[in-house]
Amino acid sequence: MGICLSAAALLLAVFPTVSSTQGATGTFEVYCDSFGFFLANIDAAPAPKEFFLFLYRNFPGFVDYLPEGEWLDVSVYPKGCSAAKKCDSVARGKLLLDAVHDPGASRMSGAYDIDFKGQHLLGRFLAKRHEYKNPPRICM
Repeated sequence: MGICLSAAALLLAVFPTVSSTQGATGTFEVYCDSFGFFLANIDAAPAPKEFFLFLYRNFPGFVDYLPEGEWLDVSVYPKGCSAAKKCDSVARGKLLLDAVHDPGASRMSGAYDIDFKGQHLLGRFLAKRHEYKNPPRICM
């Protein structure tokens, strides 16, 4: 029994879990025409190290699908902004997903690349789907 526990501890030390290798974490929301990512712990970002990334897809009435292996342009907003609030963008960025995002998926992970005031912020992210009661963004 002691040998098995020692072996398990060694494996965890050598092969870290997926969650421990992710940089930024947060949530994402699917809107009628876009996606919103609320990410915290963004590597090398100034305090509070949080941004809202808005990915416009122009798909009213379409499915919430995102491809893998393709850099997707996002607008970057400061903490506190959302799809329902009017805020000024503070940067431009890109997201690259590890896997295809199919309708109803509960998690997304990948890489981000943000140009923020002369800094090039690169890192990984893991986001869980946030379900809302009232849509924060209305499309006609």
